[in-house]
Amino acid sequence: KGGITHDNAEIISALKTLGLNPGATSDDIHAAFRKLARELHPDVTGQKSNQRFQQVTGAYTLLKAIAPEELESLTQNLPEIEERRVGKGVDLGGRR
Repeated sequence: KGGITHDNAEIISALKTLGLNPGATSDDIHAAFRKLARELHPDVTGQKSNQRFQQVTGAYTLLKAIAPEELESLTQNLPEIEERRVGKGVDLGGRR
């Protein structure tokens, strides 16, 4: 919010970190974060999942900083953007 911009690669990466695809809604993001946070929290797993927990928290923080209507607009356009990038040989982490 407040003029912070994120590039499409950051958004795609954050969605994938939460196990989501482009087109995810704010509710999807919140639910995915809560599920992963319960599974990965250091109080549950000890320190073995601490790095992954921090990645999940960072992805959630990035996505929640985007206004819900802006996020939905951005994520609805990401599949088309991603297809163009894949078509140019850009690796997006194994998604086909």
